[in-house]
Amino acid sequence: MDYHSIQSEKAKAMMRFRRLQNIAKMWRLLELLVAIAVLSWSSTRRPLALKLAGQFVLQLYEYIFHPFFNFVIGNAIIIVVVLISRKNNAGDNEISDPFVENGDALNHAVSDELTQIPEASPAEEKECENKQIVISENAVTESQCDAVSTAIEEATKQIQRFQRTQSEN
Repeated sequence: MDYHSIQSEKAKAMMRFRRLQNIAKMWRLLELLVAIAVLSWSSTRRPLALKLAGQFVLQLYEYIFHPFFNFVIGNAIIIVVVLISRKNNAGDNEISDPFVENGDALNHAVSDELTQIPEASPAEEKECENKQIVISENAVTESQCDAVSTAIEEATKQIQRFQRTQSEN
């Protein structure tokens, strides 16, 4: 008996499955018929639709590339940039505030360390007094300064001569 009841349930399930498959096929056929009807209906109106779309695109192109429109958009961009920069300069700059605070803390720490430096003993001061002063090789000598000043004077004279010849011509 169990075997017959299982077979009958299986047959009922198969019939339900076939019925759902048939409904799905009918639905696809109906969709195909609707798509064909829409295409045939729109084919008579397609030239008019393309003509209107082309005219719209041309008018939009003329409007966007008009100098006045470009002028207005450019000025709007400048105004937005100015407003944003004013907002950032008003103290609401969230990016630089932590850096400023860290810099202040660093300055306080350095100044505290400088005040805690021990003073030199008299023996160390004597060592510093005995040291000689060494002149670096990169120092500018008086002869070099004289050479530079003469070169500047000669260049000034040449410029004045050039200006005279230029005004005479």
